[in-house]
Amino acid sequence: PYQNDDLGAALTETTSTTIATTTTTVVPPEIDSSDSTTSTTMVTPGDTVRVYYTVGVSDSMQLVNRPVPADFSLSALTELLAQRPDEPGTANLRTAVTSDLIDGESFERGTVTVSLNAEALGRIDDDQARRAIAQIVLTLTSFRTPDQANIGAVRFAVDGDQIPVFVPSRGANSVEGEPLIFSDFSLLLSTPATPPSVTTPTAPPTTVPTE
Repeated sequence: PYQNDDLGAALTETTSTTIATTTTTVVPPEIDSSDSTTSTTMVTPGDTVRVYYTVGVSDSMQLVNRPVPADFSLSALTELLAQRPDEPGTANLRTAVTSDLIDGESFERGTVTVSLNAEALGRIDDDQARRAIAQIVLTLTSFRTPDQANIGAVRFAVDGDQIPVFVPSRGANSVEGEPLIFSDFSLLLSTPATPPSVTTPTAPPTTVPTE
């Protein structure tokens, strides 16, 4: 079985990837919720939900707005995370969340506890595990269920035991079971690089001397 200490150590080993993108730090707008202590970007189900995917095999994350029905639930969202997007312009996006990685989730007072499957976690490498954690936190803290309060934070557990995970904004592990928020992972967000505008120089006017 995948040990909790092993997961914390594995998720701490980071790799540096150079990506031809412009990185943008996103600060989601504030929300008004007595149960939430953090600012998140909220989406009302019935139109689209914000789902984050990896850009190729890099650590960079990109947002995709995916259409969903009005009764879209939290469990349906975690299932959607395991599916690659098929919207136009998403051919380069991947998901690190395997179909059997998430065993379930529970929601209480603005925080979702995500239960990870130990065997599924043991089958993926350290890089994929870190990316999956990032996808889950960014996506869940951007969602509000139709019948529950805002989701402000996410914590992780394996076999019922809360675990630490690597937090990019700190460059270190979280405390076991610590609630993690959107801004802990927002530095991974990227947008496609915008080609610089090119200005064609204008040739100076030619003066023809008159006789």
